Amino acid sequence: MPKAHHSRSKTAASSLLVFLFIYLILACLSTFPLPLHPTSSMIQEKFSGPLPEGDVICFLWGFWWVKTALLDLHTTPLYTYYQAYPKGYSLLFTPLSLFNCVLSIPLQQFCSLITIYNIYLIAILTLTAFFTFLLVRELDGGVYGAFLAGCIFSFSPFHFAQLYHLHIFSTHWIPLTLWLFIRMLKTKHRRYAIFTAMAFLANLFTSWYHLVSLSFLLALYLGYRIIQARSEAFRLREKPLRPFFLVGAALLFIALSFDITAVLVFLGAIGIYLVVILYSQRQHPSLNKHLVNFSLLIVLMILPVLPYAVPLLKQYGDETPFKERILPAKIYYGADPLSYLLPTAAVRFLDNKFHFLTDDLYGLKTTGEFQNFPGCTVMILTIITLVVLRRRTTARFWLVTGLVFFILSLGPVLKLNGILHVGFLSSNVIVLPGVLLHMLPVTDGIRVFSRFSGIVLFALAVFLGCNLRGLFETLRLTRSRCVALTIVIALTLFAERLTIPHPLVRINIPSVYYQLAKVPREAVFMEIAGGDTSKFFYLQTIHRHRLVNAFYTSLDRSTEEFYKNYLLLRMLNPEDSSSPLPAIPSDNVKGIVLEEMTYLQVDYFIIHKSTVTQKMLDFCQLLLGQYLRMSICYDDQDIRIYGYVPLEGFGDIETSSRVRETPGKRG
Repeated sequence: MPKAHHSRSKTAASSLLVFLFIYLILACLSTFPLPLHPTSSMIQEKFSGPLPEGDVICFLWGFWWVKTALLDLHTTPLYTYYQAYPKGYSLLFTPLSLFNCVLSIPLQQFCSLITIYNIYLIAILTLTAFFTFLLVRELDGGVYGAFLAGCIFSFSPFHFAQLYHLHIFSTHWIPLTLWLFIRMLKTKHRRYAIFTAMAFLANLFTSWYHLVSLSFLLALYLGYRIIQARSEAFRLREKPLRPFFLVGAALLFIALSFDITAVLVFLGAIGIYLVVILYSQRQHPSLNKHLVNFSLLIVLMILPVLPYAVPLLKQYGDETPFKERILPAKIYYGADPLSYLLPTAAVRFLDNKFHFLTDDLYGLKTTGEFQNFPGCTVMILTIITLVVLRRRTTARFWLVTGLVFFILSLGPVLKLNGILHVGFLSSNVIVLPGVLLHMLPVTDGIRVFSRFSGIVLFALAVFLGCNLRGLFETLRLTRSRCVALTIVIALTLFAERLTIPHPLVRINIPSVYYQLAKVPREAVFMEIAGGDTSKFFYLQTIHRHRLVNAFYTSLDRSTEEFYKNYLLLRMLNPEDSSSPLPAIPSDNVKGIVLEEMTYLQVDYFIIHKSTVTQKMLDFCQLLLGQYLRMSICYDDQDIRIYGYVPLEGFGDIETSSRVRETPGKRG
């Protein structure tokens, strides 16, 4: 018997590895041709090269900074003075994706940052599909449904819209945590409580948005399981009270959009109801084991977070950068209901023929952060499942969950085709439950509500996966036909979604930055460029010196004031290359600038000539060359460097735009 059991376990593990390998192949196919050039190129989405731009810089820089802080500086990675030097600033409210950064540390011994990012993209696509497969299998969805659910969720338009938001792209922890949580409820084994806590913490230190989503998912599923555990006698006793409960719940649901105190009443009523159910089950033999597992789970979730939570709450109270998020931005980033129903191509056709889109600021958007359409294949499959199975559909919890997150994704107020519709009572718009996340502490930092659409798709994928076997049984299909139809559906899904070959951009680094890396480590640099300067912060991972500049937008108040109070920083860091420059500095201004330089201790100013005007170049020559008496240490058609100390070794560098490819391992 033990040998037979060992043989079955080995066969099950082998089958899981087969599906994992299939998902890996699909991940490579969906990102083609990136797997052919992982060390030197990135998918060209928001930039044209030769340097990365935009939000992807947060994560590339974060990989380098976390390794530098932990292994070289032996300090916390949650505060940096390597940017905004010498003041520095906190990284608590930045999308650092700390867990991904820590995982990248061993990889940095062998791979470049670009390579690591590309590895993450393929690995996350693979693991998201595989963990969704495990979850649906655990929910008795069958192999065919589980495989299809993994394809629907992982290889989705929503996922590929977040290619440069690694913290949002990292969706694999959500199905893994839910799978472990359900295993804990089924087996009552303590080890699954430990594994669930570990997965939850990994998600917490990866993405703030997914933390909120996963917390809601766990709470909803736990409440659902408690309600399902009601005894028959309890159901009979509560039956006469159901109409009153439903009416009260509806009134509270309406009221919570206008008064935050209604939230406490609503949640309190649900909590009391669940406690009453648990009390009625106090004689159940498994109740004590569940309570022990939940106690262990909660302790393991909270204790490791305390060192992180205490400074976060302190900064939240002192600086409150999240509280300053304006409501119009949250309305702008709320999803439009039509974006779930219309593909981008249909929206463009309607607009060209009938001027469908409004010119309003909040007009209908279906690309980027607003890519919410699940696909025609998924929509048709959902309709067929509901029509054919009707009352025999299973896993209805996931449909309800999808509806909850659909409402949350719409944001604080309703907009339809970009129009903020007039509502009722004293409000001039229809206020939605999403306004609660704007009103509640900490969650008021959620700005892009449309990102909840990823959980809508996840819930829909699980629902379809759990019902596919029932659909096949109703249609009385043989096993071979089930396999064939599953393959056809998967191929149709990929045919609709695939956009290969993806355009790639080759990442090249100006060769002068490798020479700057040889400057003594205590040097301080300042980059001067017009327009978007984010791309130049990736270059800090090459030269590895401190920067006076700061990239992240979620700066604390004291750091913002620091920038405003320094005349030198304001003069050399205009918002764009067309900003008006100050007049020729007076003797008083010269004295101020010299005094500021003694505090800032900038050794080298790096000017990106192609991004600034000639007027700005002349001003830099006047200020840096004449008044601060710096010399030009390096000059080519793209870059000019001012400094007090000549840079040794520049004789072997041609005065040109010669570049080098992204490096591999560096010592």
